Amino acid sequence: MKSIITDWRCAVPVLVTALLSFGLQLTRFNIGVDDMVRFRYLNGGLFSQGRFASPVVSYMFGFVKAFPFFEPFLGVLFLIASAFLMILLFKRASGGKLYSGVLTVLACVFLSYPLINEIFVYKGSDLYTGVGYFLTVVALLTVTGIFDKKEIAEEQGTAAKKSPVKGAVIRLCVTALIMMFTVSMYEAFAPVYLVLASLYVFTKILFGPGKMPGERSVGKDAKGPRFIREYLTVILPAAIGIVLEFLIGLVVTSVVDFGSQIPAGSSIYIPEEFSASYFTDMFYQIFRKFYLAGLWYLPIGFFVFCGFLAVCAFIITGIVKKRWSGIVPAVGTFIGLFGIAFLTGGSVKYRTCLSFAPFVAYFIALLVFLAGSPLPGLRDKASRIGSQVAAILIICAQILSLNLCFYGNDVRWQEEKAVLIDCGEALCADESFDIAEKPVIFIGDYRLSDKALSFKYVRADDPLYTAVKKGALAMGFHLETTDLDDTFVLATCQSDFGSVISWGIHDSFSCNEELLLVFRELGYEFIPGTAERYDELTENIDAFPVFNETGIITELDDCIVVRLK
Repeated sequence: MKSIITDWRCAVPVLVTALLSFGLQLTRFNIGVDDMVRFRYLNGGLFSQGRFASPVVSYMFGFVKAFPFFEPFLGVLFLIASAFLMILLFKRASGGKLYSGVLTVLACVFLSYPLINEIFVYKGSDLYTGVGYFLTVVALLTVTGIFDKKEIAEEQGTAAKKSPVKGAVIRLCVTALIMMFTVSMYEAFAPVYLVLASLYVFTKILFGPGKMPGERSVGKDAKGPRFIREYLTVILPAAIGIVLEFLIGLVVTSVVDFGSQIPAGSSIYIPEEFSASYFTDMFYQIFRKFYLAGLWYLPIGFFVFCGFLAVCAFIITGIVKKRWSGIVPAVGTFIGLFGIAFLTGGSVKYRTCLSFAPFVAYFIALLVFLAGSPLPGLRDKASRIGSQVAAILIICAQILSLNLCFYGNDVRWQEEKAVLIDCGEALCADESFDIAEKPVIFIGDYRLSDKALSFKYVRADDPLYTAVKKGALAMGFHLETTDLDDTFVLATCQSDFGSVISWGIHDSFSCNEELLLVFRELGYEFIPGTAERYDELTENIDAFPVFNETGIITELDDCIVVRLK
């Protein structure tokens, strides 16, 4: 590990990639959905869901509210550490054949991949994401250490010594405990582990003895059962950890009343039934969110490209190396990528994309390696240089996409902050409003400006979208892609940096409580209303003028009403 970190040819590109990817977000503070309600999550809410690790991590570092700079900075540090650990993991798996330049590409693609790193628009989730990746790779390095002594002995030509049973058991138990903690923090780190474990075993198959340049062909899958055993050994402790996390959470939450019930789900659920329409909708959702959206959003395009590349790599490796055992990690990889999407009917959101970053990073790095290896048709210097340049361009494109996401989120916040400050000033400046005695109730559904929405959505009049829609109609099916309205029809990025005003108005905790917390952050204190009064006012919403269009606020006998639209 020390040799990897101290190698400037590896460390400098990784650190520069991290700086370019997250520098803008680290230096600009904005408020998003779920940020202001965080104290409720940490004080019983997450415990009531069985998510025990998230509060532990937050209290460990003292972050009990939305915290600017330091919390996302720590999250980035953990991501950087995760990238270095992935270099070590795959360097071991390949027996050193994946050289530093290729593994540096892997680390940089991982760090800059936006689909999951967009979660940095949520305060707190940035730290959980970084810590989760870090612990997942630590868990893998722990359990795969079981094989180290035997493989080192084989490489040195000495007698193979099996790892002591006691040491192996300790490693399995530690791995199970790490994954129990990690999955309790974010359940979608289970598929991250599955994908990384599958790619680890695939790497060992790819670079193990067989029909490769300069190596003897084994003829049969003599080593096949060994790799199956190793794969099961790696997967077993994670499965135990997940089961333990579920059982402990189930027992504790059924016995202890944590006093706070947060309605946020985990994005993983078992459907009541698997009907034909369920599968049709699932495949359509996946097509719409990945294959179609990838035409506009390059990171999704890279994921789709790596998906095809992975299928080719698994098939060709099985044929060339004559190893049927490669089917197992291949299946595991795609279950890790799409398993949660399957359970959620294709409604793939940010949590279900956690495994995409290491997957794309691995296959981009593998492509760079193959282009520089002495395989038939790939020996020339031009292919090696071309693959390296392509990798750099991919990293730059991802960094640009990531920063556009952060900038778009900042545009959204600056717009909404201006509306909230105007509203706060209007309520405080007019002395006729008795804000000291009467509650202020916000109703409506705020719609972001076209400028803010354009960072996430494709417009209906987009030339490429029009062409795709006509092509679909020509082939006999209607392309229903509407995500928002008739103007913005297709969400490209998968992050949820939606309107904090609408989120706060419709919060599920009480009457506007989360929006009032945002006002408090901006320096305005208002008395909350009741949920019953909010429902009554919403039923007669058309009777109230829209504040952000007219500047008019309505005062009633028992409350002050602000309608936003």
